[in-house]
Amino acid sequence: MNETRQISVSEANTLLQQGNTLVFDAREPAAYRCGHIPNALLLWEMNVRLILRDMNKALPLMIYGDGAETVQDTAKMFSEFGFSVCLYLQCDYETWLEEQRMEQVSAGLRQWLGEQGFEGDDLNQQGFNGETPLMAAARHGHLEHAIELIDRGVEVNLQNNDGNTAVWLACYSANTHILQVLIEAKANINTQNVNGATPLIYAASAGRDEMVGLLLQAGADAQLQTLDGFTALDVASTRPTLKRLRQCF
Repeated sequence: MNETRQISVSEANTLLQQGNTLVFDAREPAAYRCGHIPNALLLWEMNVRLILRDMNKALPLMIYGDGAETVQDTAKMFSEFGFSVCLYLQCDYETWLEEQRMEQVSAGLRQWLGEQGFEGDDLNQQGFNGETPLMAAARHGHLEHAIELIDRGVEVNLQNNDGNTAVWLACYSANTHILQVLIEAKANINTQNVNGATPLIYAASAGRDEMVGLLLQAGADAQLQTLDGFTALDVASTRPTLKRLRQCF
């Protein structure tokens, strides 16, 4: 009797590691081109008759798409055509990808995330005051964690409840290395918070001369104003920063 059932991400990964499973992606071609499970074939571009004629029906067949409900009927169809084991993934591709990233997270980062109150597998989750793990790493000056999170593909431009980003919090901790890593990751350095202040405005007001220099070098807009109409030049608190900013006007 043929088998058709839903499988978890863990079960899917076991099958993928064994390497003898037929994997089909049932999403739109554009989504497939943006990323897919390794060795998965795009079902939309496959000739179903060729699949039925040429592929080994004794091998396990796994289908995934935009969620289990979207591919369950497709799995049943293949079962009716004689494939012995037809499996469909319980989640969509993005969820599968996020779990792969979490499996690769180092023990040190995983422990630190728990200590910071972050739970589950979402590396973009927003905890107290809307702070993400990357924001927390920037605020505490943890360069190693910031690099690993960015390497895992986290969003670098999310804002907390105050409208501040990881770039702002790197300026807060005065960590030039984290700021440089964020700049290299194409983080937006001109984001304005709920008061209209940018990281440059904050850095200038807080006397973070090195941070001001890095931000300006990366193209920070010195003309932006707070809701009260102040620019970074208006709030500059040290002579080196004042000198740098005057050159922008």
